[in-house]
Amino acid sequence: MSFLLIYPSPICADNGYDTEFIDLLEIVYGEGYLSQGGSALVDRMFEGIELEGKTVLDLGCGIGGPALHLAKNHKTCVVGTDPDALMIQKSEAALERLQKHIHVKGSAHFVLMEDPLTLQQFPDNSFDIVTSRESILHVPNEHKQHYFKEIFRVLKTGGQLVLLDWQHHSPNYSEEVKNMMEMDGVPFYLMTPEEYHQTIVQSGFSHITRTDLTDLFSKQAQDDLSIINTEQDRIIEEFGKETLDYSLNSWRIQGQAFERKELLVAFIKAKKE
Repeated sequence: MSFLLIYPSPICADNGYDTEFIDLLEIVYGEGYLSQGGSALVDRMFEGIELEGKTVLDLGCGIGGPALHLAKNHKTCVVGTDPDALMIQKSEAALERLQKHIHVKGSAHFVLMEDPLTLQQFPDNSFDIVTSRESILHVPNEHKQHYFKEIFRVLKTGGQLVLLDWQHHSPNYSEEVKNMMEMDGVPFYLMTPEEYHQTIVQSGFSHITRTDLTDLFSKQAQDDLSIINTEQDRIIEEFGKETLDYSLNSWRIQGQAFERKELLVAFIKAKKE
């Protein structure tokens, strides 16, 4: 998960993720991942989707975990892109380490996104699949229509959109969720499921499906809290007590928001006919 993020957490740089914040997230989420669920969730995203011989664009690729998992296990060409140069550097380094030790069935490469709100650097009809995992939620709602039209443009006819994204029940957030967003400093731009669906329809897509994952993410947030508690000494040693307290509070609120269905998570899939 990386896109238009600015985290004023105790260890994050003012203009986005820094190395220490990435290290913290990898303790919680696993090597290569900046969001919940790890490689198991990548496999679930692509259940029933033919990947062999396909070209895949991964938007907001973060530090490369999902893209490298796909390339490692499938004869597919994955292009990961992110507007944060640090993410691209870390993804390239991870790819180099992977290729030294493991046979990679497909291929992967990573490119800096020139403009976070367009895909102008990619030609029309150039990908079989466009995917994104918890990153489009950081695209301002007034730009989402254009952004999905850009995704539609770069997809080949018959191509597929495969997303994992956050939504909300209502923009009238509880005080606790407002505090979480203020504390994290993350620009959450969420829609209701109905608004999200309509935006995709108006961008040209068809065969749209939505699979709700909110209960899974509520449980995952509790599992993440358990990891943070287990790793308390390590987190304090590496990042300080303030970061531990911040982490416990942020993940607790997030889990409760999922449990109440105030925040929603879903797989969204669609096709370009």
